[in-house]
Amino acid sequence: MSPPAPELSVVLATSALDAAARSLGAFRAQTAAGRIEVLLVAPRAELERVDPAGAPELAALRPIEAAIPFALAGARAQGALAARAPWIFVGETHSFADPTLVAALLDAIAASSVDSRTQALVPCIYNVNPGGAVNWAAFLTDYGAWGPGHAADAAMAPPIYNSLFARAMLERLGDLLPKAMSPHDDAIAPLSSQGGYRAAFVPAARIGHLNVVRLADFVRSKLHHGMGVGATRAQRWSWPRRFAYAAAAPLIAGVLFARTLPDYRLARQGDRLPFGVLPLLALGALVRAAGEAIGYLGWSPAWLDERLDQLEIHKADYVPGWER
Repeated sequence: MSPPAPELSVVLATSALDAAARSLGAFRAQTAAGRIEVLLVAPRAELERVDPAGAPELAALRPIEAAIPFALAGARAQGALAARAPWIFVGETHSFADPTLVAALLDAIAASSVDSRTQALVPCIYNVNPGGAVNWAAFLTDYGAWGPGHAADAAMAPPIYNSLFARAMLERLGDLLPKAMSPHDDAIAPLSSQGGYRAAFVPAARIGHLNVVRLADFVRSKLHHGMGVGATRAQRWSWPRRFAYAAAAPLIAGVLFARTLPDYRLARQGDRLPFGVLPLLALGALVRAAGEAIGYLGWSPAWLDERLDQLEIHKADYVPGWER
């Protein structure tokens, strides 16, 4: 008799298995671990170290050989396409699920409040290393909109990572799925609201996110992310529109900063934020807007995606003393 199909698939893509060990361990420690499969998407040389039978607490541990050259967005898309469950969670090597994350998500799926229109579930994402102003600024700009204190909201747009998606929604992307798995693309949010579909916030499901702590790393990540966003949009925009958005960079910075203010105020209610977070949010908005302008004007260096993937996969290396 074949084992029962998993109820939830977790996609964990990495070019280095060691970098994913802690995140994988968090999924193995789930109270509902027996109801999920974890798909490790990595280069062949890394997968040779994986024993599919070495995680008996999971419904399955499935190694998936990543395409070469390795690209994080493409590897995540590979995992999503290979998943067997009707719901797919896109994980990160630097995000660590609380033990009840999966159980809370599965409970939300079963609840009457999650109907056929719900195509994505977003857990509460919290700052797992809240020691300084830089990592708070990094967290709030990346995940503040889905942080502690937010009420359940069926209209919220899901982030690309640390979210649970209905397989049917991802399948509708077709050949665009690898691009949609890129942090530069904005295909996921519009798709989740098309045809009356929606995303639901599940505060009871919690996952911690690791954030950079050095100012230089924060500035570099915002600049590179902005360049990626601008270059991605430039591929489908006309030159007049690209020039207009590049010229409007100061206004874009103001809009980006304004978007972080509600999350900053909400975070202050639950945590004693270090001094200097607000100026860093403004700096991050300025740097990202400058990066977008560079991308709109056509400069997208070949190394950009590789450097962003490096930061994503090995973020713990940018947080001194984290493992201790």
